[in-house]
Amino acid sequence: MLPILNPGDQILVDLKAFGETAPHSGEIVVAFHPHRPDLRVVKRVSSARPDGTFVLIGENPFDSTDFQSVPIRSILGRVTSRLP
Repeated sequence: MLPILNPGDQILVDLKAFGETAPHSGEIVVAFHPHRPDLRVVKRVSSARPDGTFVLIGENPFDSTDFQSVPIRSILGRVTSRLP
């Protein structure tokens, strides 16, 4: 499977997407990096955990980091469009 996003792509993000609802599995989101809050990452929501955190996975299996317990407050918004 090819990644949906490529380096250099520009994206549009709905920053209000998760004001009243939580992300769903399969959605692509922008979030703060869990260990480097100055960085933002683009990841796919894999699942929600019982403790209310989310598992975020990268699209590139060879050069990506997955995050296991991301709180909703660290997820900035939903990617709505890609501009190549």
